[in-house]
Amino acid sequence: MIALFAMATAQGHLNATFRLARQLQADGYRVIYAYFGPPELAQRIVQQSFAVHWLESYPFGVGTDEVLNQGRSESYLETLFDRITGRDLKTRTADWQRTLHQLRPDLILLDAFLSTDFIVLYPLLKAYPANVVLIQTMLSTYDDGHTPPLNSSLIPGRDSPQAIRRAWQREYRNRFFRQLWETVKYAGYSSHRQIRRAFRRNELPDTYRLRYDKVFHAGIDNLPEWIMPPQDFDFAERRLLTFQTFKNTMPDLSRAETLPPAYTMALERIGQERQTNADLKLVYASLGTVMLAHRSENELAAFYRKLLQAVGQQPNWRLILAIGDGADVARFDCPANAFVFTSVPQLHVLQHCDLFITHGGLNSVLEATALNVPMLVYLLSHLWDQPGYGARVVAQGRGTMYELADASTASIGDVVERILEEHSAINRLA
Repeated sequence: MIALFAMATAQGHLNATFRLARQLQADGYRVIYAYFGPPELAQRIVQQSFAVHWLESYPFGVGTDEVLNQGRSESYLETLFDRITGRDLKTRTADWQRTLHQLRPDLILLDAFLSTDFIVLYPLLKAYPANVVLIQTMLSTYDDGHTPPLNSSLIPGRDSPQAIRRAWQREYRNRFFRQLWETVKYAGYSSHRQIRRAFRRNELPDTYRLRYDKVFHAGIDNLPEWIMPPQDFDFAERRLLTFQTFKNTMPDLSRAETLPPAYTMALERIGQERQTNADLKLVYASLGTVMLAHRSENELAAFYRKLLQAVGQQPNWRLILAIGDGADVARFDCPANAFVFTSVPQLHVLQHCDLFITHGGLNSVLEATALNVPMLVYLLSHLWDQPGYGARVVAQGRGTMYELADASTASIGDVVERILEEHSAINRLA
C-alpha cells in the first residue's frame, strides 16, 4: 500500500505531517511525498526516511502563478496568459496523471492549502482509484459561529460574541474586495473564478461543493479533513464540521535534527556556565522559516538588534538567536552573552531553554507547549494564522503576546525579565 502526501512547499507544513507519516508506515503503508520546490526542503523529507516523488508543477488557483512570474519583464501579461489559456491547470492535470500512473497510491493526503488539487484529481480517480483526505496543518479554518478566525487575536470569553462576529464579517468583506480587485486586474480570470470553472469542467458533484465560510483558501465540502494539531490546544468553544477529525499528531517530538558543531559548542559553553551560576537563564529566539513573507529584512534586523541590546544588558541571560537561512549573521553586533545562527535544531534547544521568543507559528508553539517552555509571542502580521495561536498561548497561560512593531529594547527587556521570574516562581512551587 502507498500513502502519497502532497504538501505545501513550506517547512512548517512538512514538519506537521511527519508523525502521521510514521504512523502510516507502522500500519503498513509505503510513504511518499509528492514534491516540487527547493531541494533543501526535499532533503528534510529524506532525512525523516521518507521517499520523494518529484512533481513538475505547482497547484493552480492559489496564486502561485503570480509568484512564479515575478521578476519577469512581462510578469502581468505572463500571468494573464496563463489564466486565459488555463496553462497551469493543464500542466497540473498532466503532472497528477503521470504521478498516479507511476505510483498507483491507495491513499492521497492533500494539504488543505492545496485543496484545488482535488478538483484536478476527481476525474483521474476513475482510472486510478484512491482514497483522498485533506491534511489541515492548522487548527480548523472554518467559521463555526463560536470561535474567531485564525488570523485574529480574539479570545472567546474575554472578547464578546459580537466582537468575534465582527471579525468574521471583516474577513468576508476583505476577501470580497480582494477578489473584486483580482477579477478586474485579470479581466475576469481571478483565482476564485478559475477554481469555479475547473470545478464545473471536471463535473464534481454537489456533494463536494466549494466552501468559502472560512479563512485562507477554498474548502471542499464533505471531503474528509484530518486536523493535525491536538484538540486540547484549541478553544473549548470550537465546533467541528461532520467531515473534520482531530488526528492529534502534532507536535512531532521525534523529528530527526542535525546538530551543527558551532551550535553544539555554544550550548556546551552555556551548560558549563550553568554549573557555577544557578541564576543563568537561556533565551531562544526564532521568528520562523517564512518570516520574510511577513516583514522586510530591515524590519526583522531592527528587532534582532533591539533583542541583542536587551540581552546584552543582562549578565545572567544567554541568548541563542536563529535569524533564518540565507540571512547575514555578520551584520549584527553580538554581545558576549548571545549567539547568532541562521538556524538551529529547534527541538533540541527547546529542551534546554527557559524562554522561547517566537512569531507564533503552530509547530513552534506546540513544541514549546509540549516541552513546558514559556513563550513571548511577537506577531509579524495578521494575514495568516499566527495571531490565533498567540491568542491560545495567552488564553492557556503559556505566555504573552505583542506586536513586533511595538517592540523596543526596554520593553523587550522588561517582558523577558517578568516571564523568567514568573516561570521561576512556578517551578519553585511545583
